[in-house]
Amino acid sequence: MENTMFSHESRLLRILGSRPRLLIIDALSKREHNVTELVSLLGCDQTTCSKHLAILKAASLVEDRREGSKTFYRLKNFGVINLLLHAKMLARQ
Repeated sequence: MENTMFSHESRLLRILGSRPRLLIIDALSKREHNVTELVSLLGCDQTTCSKHLAILKAASLVEDRREGSKTFYRLKNFGVINLLLHAKMLARQ
């Protein structure tokens, strides 16, 4: 087996292994949010929330758009929702 086998998959799963990032993905699956709204939903500070968003953005799971002084975030890849639904089913077994 190659040493790089499943390297992208394991990176993605490590990114998704964070509860705050899962909460962000869940919130963004319903509609786009700005950082202030996500901070309120997560109950964390803005710096922490922004770091999680940057990780999700670097993984091409989230994208942003500017509107005046606010930045709004939305899911870029909705395939992650299917992955999370399967993970929920596996976790219940």
